[in-house]
Amino acid sequence: MHVKENVVPYILDVEDPKLCWSLLCDIYKLKDISKVIYLKNKLNLLWLLEEINVDFYFESFKSLISQLARIGINYMPCEELIEILMNKPINDYNNFV
Repeated sequence: MHVKENVVPYILDVEDPKLCWSLLCDIYKLKDISKVIYLKNKLNLLWLLEEINVDFYFESFKSLISQLARIGINYMPCEELIEILMNKPINDYNNFV
C-alpha cells in the first residue's frame, strides 16, 4: 500500500489495520468535505466575477456541477435552476429574457 508522505505521521504508530483504515477514511473524508465547500463557494461567487457574460457563466456553472457530481453531490435540474436564480443579481434577470 502506498500512502502520501503527509499522511504517514497520522498512521505511523498504529498497529491495528482496522484502526489504520478508519483513520485514513477520516482523513480523506475531511478532504472531500473541504472540496465540496470550495466548489459550492465557487458556484455561489460566479456572478461576482468582473464582466462575466451569460455563456461563460453557464459553462462555469455546468463544470462546477459536474465536479460536485463526481464527488457525490448531485443536483436535480430543478435544484440547478434554483441555484442559478438564487445566485444571480436581481437586476441581471433581464439577460435571461
